[in-house]
Amino acid sequence: MLKINVLHSRYFLNDLHMQCVTEVKNLTLSNNPATLGIADQYSDFVFWYDRENTAFEFIRRSEITEEKEKADHARDLAYTGLSDFVKSAVNHYDPAVAVAAHRLMMLIETYNHPERLTKLAYDAETASIHSLIDNLNEQAADVAQIGLQGWITALQTKNQAFEALALQYIETVVGKPEYNMLQSRRGVEKSMRTMFHCIEALIIMNGETAYTTYVNALNAVIKHYNDVYAIHLGRYEANKDKQNTEAGNEAGEP
Repeated sequence: MLKINVLHSRYFLNDLHMQCVTEVKNLTLSNNPATLGIADQYSDFVFWYDRENTAFEFIRRSEITEEKEKADHARDLAYTGLSDFVKSAVNHYDPAVAVAAHRLMMLIETYNHPERLTKLAYDAETASIHSLIDNLNEQAADVAQIGLQGWITALQTKNQAFEALALQYIETVVGKPEYNMLQSRRGVEKSMRTMFHCIEALIIMNGETAYTTYVNALNAVIKHYNDVYAIHLGRYEANKDKQNTEAGNEAGEP
């Protein structure tokens, strides 16, 4: 049966997310939402899209200040220290420490493709560090094994300090944004999923003929942006099992 492929847009950085949902909006509009039978769902999607676009444009226009540069440099140093600490632990004399460090290093490296995390735009780096810390905390046993918690706390503190300074600058110098980016993105994701689910339900009810052109074009857009996302992450998931095997071999496991 004709189906809409899974779109991993909730993981995208802001600029990629904005590009992706803009293509979805334009494609859906060109196929006439009323004819597709999703006029109400499309209207809700556009409502949230406009909010995200407003928030995105506001972030994009924000200026660079000396204070933000210093705060960014401080968190860059914390990230480099954390990364170097884990990298050195990969060669630890204790095999258990070395294996744990190797797993953590694989995770860290997913955030350095196609370029180093510290080279990203300010808001992208902030989001990436939040994500990295969340993922490191999910590997609590490995973190404890190599004694990484202090570095994680330091990085989190420096990232939060930058984020607070950036927000203060926006509110006092630029002006408070009308819409919150995170809330707007969540609204876009929910309304877009609803729109896709409605299309799939209509396919079951009415057959594929009226939806084939739209769904095929939509799946081409989805594939393109999923591929861009996969390249950005260094295809971590695809290589995860292989890398874990290599870690075991290096540590002398059978």
